[in-house]
Amino acid sequence: MQPIPLISTNLSMKLIEIIDYYLDRITMYRLVLYELIFFVGISVIFSLLGYLPFSFTSVIFSTVFLVIISLITNRIFATVFEAPTNTESVYITALILALIISPARSLNEVIFLAWAGFLAMA
Repeated sequence: MQPIPLISTNLSMKLIEIIDYYLDRITMYRLVLYELIFFVGISVIFSLLGYLPFSFTSVIFSTVFLVIISLITNRIFATVFEAPTNTESVYITALILALIISPARSLNEVIFLAWAGFLAMA
């Protein structure tokens, strides 16, 4: 006697087709970008709730600062070397840095963030 499937074969194939339809419409860069935005959003919420030892303003400031530094650095290097740019990779790099480097709370830490963003894009 064969086990009874929980989902009929036709229904499971339709579910797979639906998932494939949406996955085929999004690039991996975009998917990673959305995940990183989600993680930064969670870190802002956790900092608001007091689960993180950083203020939410320092998390937001550091993230925005890294994005700006990365965009500027990418634009400079793309212009100098006449290279094509991928804006999503700039945002991905900046958000990864924002998630792995502690938010800036002093001028020295802001300078460190600037160098980190510059060197990551160089």
